This record gives sequence, structure tokens and C-alpha cells, in this order.
Amino acid sequence: MHVTIEGFLKAVLLHSIFLAELILCKASYFSKYQNNFFNTSIQTVMILGICSDSHDHVENIRKAAALFSAHGVERVLHAGDYCSPFTVPLFKGLPLHGITGNNDGDLYLLMKKFDEAGATLHGGFYSFVAGSRSVALYHGTYPDITESLELSGKYDLIISGHTHQTRLESIGSSLALNPGTIHGFGSRGTVALVDTSNMDVSIEQL
Repeated sequence: MHVTIEGFLKAVLLHSIFLAELILCKASYFSKYQNNFFNTSIQTVMILGICSDSHDHVENIRKAAALFSAHGVERVLHAGDYCSPFTVPLFKGLPLHGITGNNDGDLYLLMKKFDEAGATLHGGFYSFVAGSRSVALYHGTYPDITESLELSGKYDLIISGHTHQTRLESIGSSLALNPGTIHGFGSRGTVALVDTSNMDVSIEQL
């Protein structure tokens, strides 16, 4: 098997990232989160506020938080890519549950800011039951994983981000949702509202 220098260096880099995250997970501060890192829980939640890819856009994060508050959401789900951890406290006062994205480098500080905001960070994946609906949250970094979740038939609602494009698609008995991006990147930012009693979804512009 022929291995290029580029391929070898890429493998070393990925291995280094894995080791760094493993060391971080063993840090004493992280111990309080270890039960949440790949957590599955059962909650009676009906109205969900869904967002992703805020990428440090302070003004739009404030708009998203205000929209969620106005609609009385019972849980806010953020699918990752906050980028700078300092933006997390802008969600303070909301029942925020988030996962990490591919642009969230400082995981230690991100966890600290979640803690300060009274929010919960669940690592790379989160699933729970909202009312009678099973919900999965994954950033979408690897499309094959996103597709596997959507085709598994295990979840009623699969939420992902990463692409910065809104998406709402029925796949068998499941619903795949991408709320788009809070940031907007030249367009108006978007978030989503989900009523799990009837799986009604609305995409809201910021």
C-alpha cells in the first residue's frame, strides 16, 4: 500500500486531535459533564427552538434568543459551531442544550461558558425524548453519520447543521431538519421552531 506524505501527515494530525480531546475529557473540570457527553435522556418537552452555526454573530444570536423567549420554547437546541465561547452567555436564561461543531476548538472554555450560562453541553451528539418524539442532535460534520442517523428509523426528528442551508425532509417515518445558520453569511440568519405534539416545523428569519 502506497502512503503519501500528505496522507501520513493528515493521519498524524487527526490522531493528535483525538488524543487532545481524550486528555481534555479526563480533565477534572470535565468530570461533571461526563454523564452528558453522549447523553440520552427522557424529558417532557413540547416546543423546541432549533439553531446552529452562530459563528460569533452577536446581533443575530440576540435576535434568536429573543425569538425563542417570545415563543416560550421549552428547550433550545444548538447544533454547534459557536466558534468563540464568549457568545454562549448570550443565551443565558434560556433552557439551552448544545453539542460541539467542527469549528469549536476551545472545548474547555466552551464548557465553562455553558456552565456560567446555566446551560448544558453534550459533546458531539445528544438524543432525548420530547413528549413522545425521539430527537437526535448532531452537527453534521460527517455526512455519512448524518445520513445514517436519518435512515436508522430510530428517531422521529434528526437535527443537523454545518451546511448553512435550511433543510426539511421526510425520510420514512423520520423528519430531517437543518435550521440553517444564525449567522446568515450574507443572507438573513435563520432558526427553527418545532412543536413535537404534531411535528409542525417553522423556519424563522432573524
